[in-house]
Amino acid sequence: KSEYGLALAWKAPDNYDPNTFGHYIVRETSAQGLSDAQWQALTPVGTASTPAYAEANLTKGTTYYYRISAVDNAGAESPLSSVASLTPTGKYITPPTMVSGPGATATATSATITWSTDRSSYSMVEYGKDSSYGLQNSSLQTATSHSVTLYGLDPGTVYHYRVQSLDPSDLKDYNDSLAYSGDQTLSTQPPPGISDVKISDITLSSAIVSWKTTSSSISTIKYGKTSSYGSELSDSSGSAVTTHTVRISNLQDSSTYHFKIYGTDTDGNVMQSDDYNFDTLTFPKISNIKYEELSGNNAGLKVTWDSNVPTTSTVVYTGPDGHSQEVSKADLVLSHEIVTPHLADNSNYTISVTGRDAYGNEAVPNSQAYKTAFDTTPPVISGITTETSISGFGTEAKSQIIVSWNTDEPATSQVEYAKGVSGDTYGMSTKEDDSLTTSHVVVISDLDPSSSYYFRVVSKDASKNEAKSDENSALTEQAQSSIFDLVLKSFESTLGWLFGG
Repeated sequence: KSEYGLALAWKAPDNYDPNTFGHYIVRETSAQGLSDAQWQALTPVGTASTPAYAEANLTKGTTYYYRISAVDNAGAESPLSSVASLTPTGKYITPPTMVSGPGATATATSATITWSTDRSSYSMVEYGKDSSYGLQNSSLQTATSHSVTLYGLDPGTVYHYRVQSLDPSDLKDYNDSLAYSGDQTLSTQPPPGISDVKISDITLSSAIVSWKTTSSSISTIKYGKTSSYGSELSDSSGSAVTTHTVRISNLQDSSTYHFKIYGTDTDGNVMQSDDYNFDTLTFPKISNIKYEELSGNNAGLKVTWDSNVPTTSTVVYTGPDGHSQEVSKADLVLSHEIVTPHLADNSNYTISVTGRDAYGNEAVPNSQAYKTAFDTTPPVISGITTETSISGFGTEAKSQIIVSWNTDEPATSQVEYAKGVSGDTYGMSTKEDDSLTTSHVVVISDLDPSSSYYFRVVSKDASKNEAKSDENSALTEQAQSSIFDLVLKSFESTLGWLFGG
């Protein structure tokens, strides 16, 4: 539980005697508009026999206003002081105090700066060849015992440095410049006979180490997972070279290796380097695989997982028919998410998750069996359209309505219909087309011309979930007159007297 408090201190008068004087402390959380009389009427929150007062159990972020008066043994009270205000924030207002150090331990090309503080804080060192510094190194871990190593220093050189200890940003309320130590100096060791050590081409199981010697020499490199080494490799270049390159092989991935270089020049002088270290590449590994079937028809399977190093994302899913498909993303990430296309309902799949790091190393595929859920969601019907046509003439004419629609998943096709403008029952239906498709066309034939029909479409998915549309209506076309009727009408118009006209 966090508790917040404030402390006040004030200057006592020159004739102050704690045996004859005391102090009353009054407090308000809003000093705006209070008169002296109102302040004087407040009940003291505390008294003090010395010119200091502390108060606990306050509220974080609330500003408190204080005034103080002095009172003697006879009860005579002085006028109130001016108003002082404070706000408890729970933050440090001064940097951590250095309790030891800083000190430095130097090699020819590096130096480790150590110091201690009275509370856990971040560590930072500024350094350079003069007191303007210009370089820095830091640690992102908070600690009371601080250690920061400076690399790449010049041998036999004096360096200036100063350290800085800072609280996390949400715990400090002070200027960072207050946290610097004074200027310090260190001297790196004289240059060894071996220099310019470089490590390159680091893989899961190997690394190349190169270095220079001040004179032609035979060189040997000792290496291992600790500074005791344990393995040794000789430079096969011969004794007449000053630039040396060795590949160290058969290393273990995800490991730190130490090495030291030894050399003997043509005059028999022995030289050795500092201890160096490097990390072999971390072999990518997959963990925390989770599956989530997304809601809605045709929604896919969301697969999420984590990797210990940034890798690409690949999911291979193999269905009941043995056919495999792949979904991939090329971004190098630690947290992965792949959504597959819709998988068959109530079916067994093998899901394989993998990925490659920036160096092409592939994580061991993690394969798991997965059974999709039974489908209980009916298809969603949309886009219903109609077209009408007519065949034949006169009383022999018959109409048809062509009904088209879409579903969001493969489903069957059927139309229920009845004659009329609207109704609650559908007395007729087309034969169900059990072909599963998302685009549907059904023809309603043998309809009367110039007539109204109402209908609804029906689709069932592979799991027999049925969907029926709302009521729709269509008007069939008017029948065309036959040739005989047209000729007869022509005679009637020209020889109407023959027809009693």
